[in-house]
Amino acid sequence: MSATGQLYGSVGANQVAEELKKLGHEIDRKIITMKDAKTVGDFVALVHFHKEVTVEVPVKVVAENAPVEEKKEEAAPAVEAPVAEAPAQEEAAAEE
Repeated sequence: MSATGQLYGSVGANQVAEELKKLGHEIDRKIITMKDAKTVGDFVALVHFHKEVTVEVPVKVVAENAPVEEKKEEAAPAVEAPVAEAPAQEEAAAEE
């Protein structure tokens, strides 16, 4: 990658298919369309599963040696189950 963010090569459908395979999604590169990415940034690849079914896949092109920002998953709020309260009489009896 040059100092201006220009890539020496490009990122296309082949690389998108390879990365999807690493994530457990085996997609034929022939059904992926994408303009070749020649700069660092965000792009969109289209996966054409059927004539009427197309899925947009976000593609982020980063420099090979650049630090990758990890997205911190927002923790789901803890769900607390209500605790049944013992009647006051049972507590008094237990203390005696």
